[in-house]
Amino acid sequence: MGRRNRAVKSTQAVEARRLDQEWRTGLYARLSCENNNLEDDRSLMNQVEYDREYITRHPTMKLVDEYIDNGHTGTNFERPEFMRLMEDLKTGRVNCIVVKDLSRFGRNYLETGYYLEKIFPYLNIRFIAINDHYDSMDATTKDNLVVPIKNLVNEMYARDISRKITSTMRMKEKKGEIWYGVSPYGYLKDAEAPFHLSLDEDTAPYVRLMFTWGLQDMSYGEIAYRLNEIGAETPTQRLDRLGRLKPDTKKSKDHWGVTTVKGILNSPIYMGDTFYNRTHQSIIEGTKAHRTAREDWFVIPDTHEALVSREDFSRLSEILEKRKQKQIKKQENHSDLREETPDVLKGLFYCSDCGKRMFYCRDIRKGEVRRCDYYCSGFRYGREPSHCNKIEFPDRLIRTLVLDQIRLQIQAACRVFELSKEMEKSDVNRKAQKKLEAQVEDLNQKLLVLSAKRHRLYEDFADGVLTEEDYKDFKARYDGQFHQSTDKLVETEKQLEKLRSKIEPEPEWTELVEKIGRTGKLTYEIAHEMVSRVEIGSDKVLRITFRHKDWMQELAEMEARIS
Repeated sequence: MGRRNRAVKSTQAVEARRLDQEWRTGLYARLSCENNNLEDDRSLMNQVEYDREYITRHPTMKLVDEYIDNGHTGTNFERPEFMRLMEDLKTGRVNCIVVKDLSRFGRNYLETGYYLEKIFPYLNIRFIAINDHYDSMDATTKDNLVVPIKNLVNEMYARDISRKITSTMRMKEKKGEIWYGVSPYGYLKDAEAPFHLSLDEDTAPYVRLMFTWGLQDMSYGEIAYRLNEIGAETPTQRLDRLGRLKPDTKKSKDHWGVTTVKGILNSPIYMGDTFYNRTHQSIIEGTKAHRTAREDWFVIPDTHEALVSREDFSRLSEILEKRKQKQIKKQENHSDLREETPDVLKGLFYCSDCGKRMFYCRDIRKGEVRRCDYYCSGFRYGREPSHCNKIEFPDRLIRTLVLDQIRLQIQAACRVFELSKEMEKSDVNRKAQKKLEAQVEDLNQKLLVLSAKRHRLYEDFADGVLTEEDYKDFKARYDGQFHQSTDKLVETEKQLEKLRSKIEPEPEWTELVEKIGRTGKLTYEIAHEMVSRVEIGSDKVLRITFRHKDWMQELAEMEARIS
């Protein structure tokens, strides 16, 4: 009977919180990218100001944050600020969304409807589209037939404008009157003729050098090494100099590598021609960016000054193709040896000094693998003395160390499962649960009282009993107590849930442990199921980040609670 009373009080506390009428509001605005810059930043700021004014007129709404996607289509929901908003909705930081109209939220009929009808009601989120007079808390607008019709119209509009813009772009491409993105390395957009490329005197000499070295049958790696040795400006550094480097760029490439050199030496743009439709993407059709066949390209010849002659480009293409075929043949001849010595940490192993991936090297001589080593890929193409040096780590040693750490994790997990069973039956655990249950009950009761006080406070202000200054003073005090108690309640409930829950191995974990027991060695499959990252550097300290829970840490915490 006592348990049911606590449940009733807890339900009352939740209801009181929902009746509180204070909405933690997130403002969402979006600038469409499918209009090809027909909208500008002023349009975006007008949206934001319009939404702010609406929120200001409603005292029960408190603006928590603004989520602004600049240059993102409404036909899908893979937008950075929208995804940040969804995370804040899930954590409870925001429980109300305000947009100018439904088209700003999204133009995809099915997905928009799914958010409005399924996701937001499930999360108890209030959604307001100002110009469409839609408020999910208002029953008269919530079930209005106009809303799905408007969503359908928004999607049809997006499809129509996409088709029109695509046809316009194709026409401009055939006339050579458009250039996408930034200019290629070695060129700059001509200020007087926006669709014409002029030479970049700072980087064009490096392009000529690359083609000269390539015609001398130098490898991509050797060319990259030479560029680094002479301090040639990299494409990323060039973008930074021109002010075109995106602020959220994660990889700041201050050195040349194989991929960059390969891309330049294989690009026909340096013959003086402009190529369109080399890649294709359709947001409306859901087609991801992909390379198109050579026969589908649009070629406009002699649009800018060439950095390599057609004869030299053709000759270099033959050299590169022969080298490619030779490498393919070599890999085919050594395919059996490569299978016998796989890189089990491929994509997981990094240098802790510079963050570059560790390079896996097989020493193959006379039809057999002599040894396999890891070393930092950063030093391969010429680096400053302050950067990484060539420090080799034997593959066998690394695999042994990683496998040892995995086994320690398994041993710790088994001990955690044993202690969990013991704690479940212990008097200490039961006493701790009762103590936390009492705290939860007290906090729920306190929230009920505070909610009632806050509700009466607003009524007194509306009736003129309290001045605006007194209302704000008392409200700030009650709000602080309410939020502090709510945070404490959430933390206490988490602690209680942790004590109540019995830690048991998941079936996937048990299967993985059995797999390790059967093989007795580190395989590619085991490494990628257990580990998310391995690091080592000049200090020769191996650091491992596991995909699953860190059972060593879990064991230490559990033993600390018992003691």
